[in-house]
Amino acid sequence: MHWPNHDIPFADTMDTLLALQSEGKIRAIGVSNFGTRDMPDMLQCGRYDANQLPYSLLWRAIEFEVQPQCVAENISILPYSPLNQALLTDRYRNADEMPFSRTRTRHFRGDRRDSRHGTPGFENETFAAVDAIREICADINQAMVHVALAWLLHKPAVSSVLAGARNRQQVNSNLIAGSLSLSDETVARLDQATADLKAVLGPDPDMWGVGQDSRYR
Repeated sequence: MHWPNHDIPFADTMDTLLALQSEGKIRAIGVSNFGTRDMPDMLQCGRYDANQLPYSLLWRAIEFEVQPQCVAENISILPYSPLNQALLTDRYRNADEMPFSRTRTRHFRGDRRDSRHGTPGFENETFAAVDAIREICADINQAMVHVALAWLLHKPAVSSVLAGARNRQQVNSNLIAGSLSLSDETVARLDQATADLKAVLGPDPDMWGVGQDSRYR
């Protein structure tokens, strides 16, 4: 389920999914973008195995409430946007270098023409975090893209990372990240480097809207 549908009872949806599973047509049931209320509401109707959520070094909102629920219920987290619209590829040094359509998240000012969230954004905090991550990556002699993906695989409940690729080179790069082991010290440094950004962005997992505009519940 890509997003919760509140117009259809979760029980009806789960009954259908469980029937498909019992018929052998699907192996596992997964949800996406389910928040702290939707997760337990869906679990009351039947078991699912994974929750696909936005999660990266620059977007740690799920760590406040959603991730602990996943850990407690033994539900796998499948992070999407793990490189945060290419912010974690080390290509861009400031917001004005970002291409159109990649400044839509709440990291960026709400008056940018591709934005819809209407808030001041946190561009200074975002790129301060990127600079700090870059310094850590230089210290351990690893590419930022590999470190960003590997960091996720060191986090509780994360079982896999949804890392996109446009070509064979990027696929191979993702494979390197999958086998990269980070020390506890490095993970702690990365956590600290992005802690201020995590705090100002807050616990709402919706990357594009907040408050009444948030699609999470």
